[in-house]
Amino acid sequence: NQMLAYAGKSRFVASAIDLSRLVREMATLLEVSVSKKALLRCELAGDLAPVQGNAAQLRQVVMNLIVNASDALEGNEGTITVRTW
Repeated sequence: NQMLAYAGKSRFVASAIDLSRLVREMATLLEVSVSKKALLRCELAGDLAPVQGNAAQLRQVVMNLIVNASDALEGNEGTITVRTW
């Protein structure tokens, strides 16, 4: 479905999404996706206004940002912070 939507052959369905909740639900997956030397810290706002978007696409964006941040550490120790506000 994602490939079809990307190619313009299908449509993504947008809905109201709480980004803090989305990140919270992904926390375990995100933690195992970063280097063992990296600390993943989530600072999530409790009163965010929802955004209109596709949850699957937003999950992919968050995952890509975290993996890129982990790769940027190049095996060194560091902290990756995900913050919603």
